[in-house]
Amino acid sequence: MKNKKQIFEDFYKENKQSIFLFTLAKTNSREDALDITAETFLSAWVNLDNFRGQSTYKTWLFAICRHKINDYYRKSYKDNSIFDHSFEIENYNVEEIEDNSDSALINKFSLKDLFSKLKEIEKELLLLKYMNNLNFAECASVLNMSETNARVMHHRVINKLQTFIN
Repeated sequence: MKNKKQIFEDFYKENKQSIFLFTLAKTNSREDALDITAETFLSAWVNLDNFRGQSTYKTWLFAICRHKINDYYRKSYKDNSIFDHSFEIENYNVEEIEDNSDSALINKFSLKDLFSKLKEIEKELLLLKYMNNLNFAECASVLNMSETNARVMHHRVINKLQTFIN
């Protein structure tokens, strides 16, 4: 049977990349993203015994990460918009938001251009859903909303993006 340290090491290996990419998308700074990622896992380790099991470890970790990102912006007094600066994600195109005939049109637009037209909470939902492969229940837990609200917001955001494209 694995001890607490071995379990956490496995958990770290499984989630470090997705936490880092989420943080990088929110801060636009590799150094800051590395720091916040480290702070997130340190906080998770310190508070592991306080985990109540009301969500998965992964969603709990993303919630910690969101709090660390908010702390980062509070401390640095920076604008909280996730795509104000040039960022490596510009190289990605939206390949598959919904499985429908409009996906070919969506490919013509950069993620940065589309995201600039969305609210922060909408951006976070899409990042969690598509960049970090969280399901709706996990996204809802991280964003402090019901699963139904996450699904409705997702549907509305997809419609909004399709409106921007057309």
